[in-house]
Amino acid sequence: MRLLCSVVTLMAWVVATTPLSAQDDDELRWTPSKSMEFSVVQQTAISPDGSRIAYVVRVPLIEGEQSEYLSHIWLVNSDGTGNTQFTRGKISASGPAFSPDGKWLAFTSQRSGTEGENEESSRTQVWVISVNGGEAFPVTDAASGAGSYQWSPSGDRIAYLMRDPDTDEEKAQRREKRDPIFVDQNFKYNHIYSMPFDPSSSELEEATRHTEGEFHVTGFDWSVDGNGFAFSHQADPRLDAGARASDISTVSAEGDMTVTPLVTLGGTDGSPLYSPDGQWLAFTSSGATPQRVGLGDVYIVPSTGGMPTKLADSHDRSGGLMGWARDGTSVLLSESLGTTRHLTSLPVNGEPLRQLTSGAGVLGSVALATDTDAMTFTWQTTDTPADVYVSSVSSFQPEPVTDLHADVEMPEIGRTEVLSWESKDG
Repeated sequence: MRLLCSVVTLMAWVVATTPLSAQDDDELRWTPSKSMEFSVVQQTAISPDGSRIAYVVRVPLIEGEQSEYLSHIWLVNSDGTGNTQFTRGKISASGPAFSPDGKWLAFTSQRSGTEGENEESSRTQVWVISVNGGEAFPVTDAASGAGSYQWSPSGDRIAYLMRDPDTDEEKAQRREKRDPIFVDQNFKYNHIYSMPFDPSSSELEEATRHTEGEFHVTGFDWSVDGNGFAFSHQADPRLDAGARASDISTVSAEGDMTVTPLVTLGGTDGSPLYSPDGQWLAFTSSGATPQRVGLGDVYIVPSTGGMPTKLADSHDRSGGLMGWARDGTSVLLSESLGTTRHLTSLPVNGEPLRQLTSGAGVLGSVALATDTDAMTFTWQTTDTPADVYVSSVSSFQPEPVTDLHADVEMPEIGRTEVLSWESKDG
């Protein structure tokens, strides 16, 4: 077997070669405080028509006794104009997602929607704000906080994951300091809920629960017609439970909570994604047995049930599903290729993997427009920090839409190169 060993030698964060005692205090060099001047782009979202991009910027706050990170959402046009901070305040906001009509932007935050602060009001909730500005308002009131969420295809509901809340007895025990933690007992499971979205109403309706029982939901996707969900689930919330086995099932969005198994290959099945026409479901799986090192392949299965079909191997069998091509002929993956990370495509007819993006850098936070051939993503290299870009999916021509560090003086960066050689077995 031939192995190629690659080592990246990174000589960055270099101080000047003169002794520290001889250095001028104003000399431009890498210091902890200098590194704190660089923002981090965490997430992106793109409007259905590709005209607007939302992204999350995380900045450090170090003042007095305060030492933490604060994240807020910015909005920019896809041509790079109109770059504006969209959320503000002392409470972070993240996880942006445009509504299907592009008129609203949802996000998650622990901000309070009522006067005063208490244990319940500081839970993470889903909020919505008009893309034209104004006041954000909460659309969930999840007792234990809202987890990952998704707009319904019609935009009239928002589904989210919520962990089982504490019972009244458990709350009383916690107040009385009678709340020991019992390992591997009394599990709290994630389940799917949804709330109606009606911007004309100031009152929150009661959430509809879609799943219940002793299983832990790890992810879900709305069906294209909005009538149900495909979701991945495992036996309990423990990390090793998901490494041993997980399956994919479907459930109606009407609230009857009747679960129908769809994929039960025996290993770890997850990341369900409906095709644009709703006829197929793409997912990742380790196959019949778990792979302890996390390897997996991409499969498709008829959304009404049937025998799953494995697609061609991805580059390293560990790519993350990003979505479907708009014409439904392939699924898109984000995966590492050597010292880079790129977007790749797996045709559903079984043809080999295709690489869609290029360049010696790291692509991240990919978001795909639903109504046009556009995507947004972050891109960084060994000598340039991350910024937000936009490109066509089918013809990769990246254009930057942000320049987040234009005002930051960049100290000299050491040269980066890849050193490679053959291993001892040839």
